[in-house]
Amino acid sequence: MRVPKEIGEAVVILLQPYTEHHLTVQDIEEMLVEKEFLPEPEQEKLLSRKEAAAALHVSVPTVDRMLQDGELVPCRVRGRVFIRQSDVDQILRGR
Repeated sequence: MRVPKEIGEAVVILLQPYTEHHLTVQDIEEMLVEKEFLPEPEQEKLLSRKEAAAALHVSVPTVDRMLQDGELVPCRVRGRVFIRQSDVDQILRGR
């Protein structure tokens, strides 16, 4: 799920008076994907630390520092650390 559960539930509650049918958090997520506010889940690519370093033109220790400082958000899969391609792209757009 892309939208945090609590946020999705709050949006559902806030929109109830303005909709004719009962919305769910999944409905909200689908609308956001449809309007391109959120990427489709299958489009999200995970990069290794080495791949992220190459894309950012920095060293792996620099990527590790960026993870530690919160500049990048780690995605852990079976003990390995990955970085979302979209997070790397966002940093590149900001340069």
